Amino acid sequence: MRTIDNRYKYADEHGSYAVYFGDRTIEVKFVGFLSEPLLDKFCADLGMMLGVIEWQYWGYYGDLTEFDEKSPITQKSLINLRKRFYNKGCIAEAYTITNPATIENVVKLRKAEGFEHASLDDNLFPDRSQAIEFIHNVLFKIKNKSTNLN
Repeated sequence: MRTIDNRYKYADEHGSYAVYFGDRTIEVKFVGFLSEPLLDKFCADLGMMLGVIEWQYWGYYGDLTEFDEKSPITQKSLINLRKRFYNKGCIAEAYTITNPATIENVVKLRKAEGFEHASLDDNLFPDRSQAIEFIHNVLFKIKNKSTNLN
């Protein structure tokens, strides 16, 4: 795992991932084939990082534009990681995905997690800037609601 400030990257011979911790956001970009060992490493690394996050609430952005849709998605590992996301305060998620098969895989994952509305209709964006703006808008609304309650 290579770390530069609030970013880290990891790669094996099949693919890679990069994680960036921003303003109450975790951004992840997958490139290439997501092998089971690479996915296990990603889950372990991000699980460790979730252990030190002190944000009350935050958002997740996934860039899957260079992700190989033929990658075997290990649902159990991803479901466990995403449960940790929500237990640690993840309240918004957004994606940039261009491949219909990848979109279908993410929807299947959300269904397996028990999302009532598993479609990504409101969470897909053509680029990173629009996705991050969506997350920040959700976080801003939650902040305003909690401020108004006090």
